[in-house]
Amino acid sequence: MTSDGGIILGPGEGTAVAGSTGARFLIKADGDATRGTYSLIEASIPPGLPPVAAHVHHAHEESFFVLEGTVTLRLGEKTFPAPAGTFVLVPRGVAHTYANDTDAPARFLTTGSPAGLEGLFAAFARLRAQTPGGQLDFATIAAAGRDFDTEYLLRDEG
Repeated sequence: MTSDGGIILGPGEGTAVAGSTGARFLIKADGDATRGTYSLIEASIPPGLPPVAAHVHHAHEESFFVLEGTVTLRLGEKTFPAPAGTFVLVPRGVAHTYANDTDAPARFLTTGSPAGLEGLFAAFARLRAQTPGGQLDFATIAAAGRDFDTEYLLRDEG
């Protein structure tokens, strides 16, 4: 952080965490830095990443801005490819998920407003570090989500 409270981060810089599937996330700005207004996270999604469990944020809006590759997004009942340059806003209370079903890596920026979603990613990273093999089961993911006003849906409900 700069002396006036600003943040300057170069490529690849930020707080590294792994999401529920192990994809790499860099927290670029958290609630402490933004006075709770939003968080900004850069996601690096490996090729062939299956859909994360569909989920609903009850207290946060989330947005996605695809920087590289193509991410398959589902917003409510609509599933669609989101190539680089695509922006998607997920209102609170709407089920969504994402995947990378291509053979190329993908990257996107995600924001959470108000801040707090970055804590969920950090919780997943801690849980993965404590779990033999690092794979989280649905019950563990769902329990972590509840601490951040996020409801994970069973795959066939998503």
